Amino acid sequence: MKTRLQTPHLLPVKDGKTKYGMITLFLHIKEQENIKMLWAGTVPSLIRGVPGGGIYFMAYDWFKNTFFPNQQRINTIQSIGIGVFARTISDVAVIPLSVIKTRMESGVYKYKSFLSGMKQIYTHEGWRGLTSGLVPTLARDVPLSGIATSISSIQS
Repeated sequence: MKTRLQTPHLLPVKDGKTKYGMITLFLHIKEQENIKMLWAGTVPSLIRGVPGGGIYFMAYDWFKNTFFPNQQRINTIQSIGIGVFARTISDVAVIPLSVIKTRMESGVYKYKSFLSGMKQIYTHEGWRGLTSGLVPTLARDVPLSGIATSISSIQS
């Protein structure tokens, strides 16, 4: 539902308007589509989220232990830097999975499976298609990770 609400041209038209809130959109999906559409992005979210989180924490740990091996605590600036680099690596690694997840959630693309979606995107759009949205993703995630890791280093 979030993906559809963020993509107004995908919203159904009702009484000549496309103003939908969560409840109206939920009812529309329930009545006009298949209720399963509410979970359209669950498997892709897991396929993207689990490795993405693993890569992030692995990169964070590697950067911390490589660049600050003898420090029990790192300072705020160091923590921000580590969080920024770790999130960048994670986002770059999983961007193809994010593209497929978003497209499957949108309801516009009718891929038979996650893998068939990946093949289809690569066949028709190449790597450019599989990495579309990387810059906005980095612009959203990287500052947040830098801030979040600095807050967690202050609290611990």
